[in-house]
Amino acid sequence: MNKKILVILLAISLCFSFIIYKFYTKTEKEYTEVYLIQAGAYKDYDNLSEATKSYENYIVRKEGELYKIFIGVTKDEEVYNKLISLYLNGKENFKKVIKITNEEFENNLSAYDNIIKNTSNKKNINTVVKASLNEINKLLSQKDK
Repeated sequence: MNKKILVILLAISLCFSFIIYKFYTKTEKEYTEVYLIQAGAYKDYDNLSEATKSYENYIVRKEGELYKIFIGVTKDEEVYNKLISLYLNGKENFKKVIKITNEEFENNLSAYDNIIKNTSNKKNINTVVKASLNEINKLLSQKDK
C-alpha cells in the first residue's frame, strides 16, 4: 500500500513539475529584447533642442525628469554597432534594453534589421531607421497611457 501511495505522489509531483516548467518557459518567450540607442539625456528642453540638430532621425522620450534622445532601435547587436558607427562616430551613447511583446513590431524590426545589415546606402538606412523609430515611439506611447 505504501508503494502505491509513493508512486502516485511521485507521478503527481512529476506532472505538476512539468506544468510549471511549461508555464515558465512560455512566459520567458513572450518578449523580445530591443536595443534603443540613446544619444543624450537632458533636464532642460532648450539644451535638448540644440542637441537634436546633430541628428537626422530621432525620437525624444521624457523619462522621469529627463528628456532622452534616441537615434535608433534594433534587436541585433551587429546592426546596433553599425548604427553607432554611422550616426555617432565615436560620440558617447547608452544602450537602453527594453522588452517588447508586440509580435507585429518584432517582425517589422527583424525586416528593418535585415535591410540595415545588407546595405551600405545611407539614404536607405535613414529611411529604415526613421520608420523603426516612429513605430517604437507609437508602441511606447501606447504603453505610457
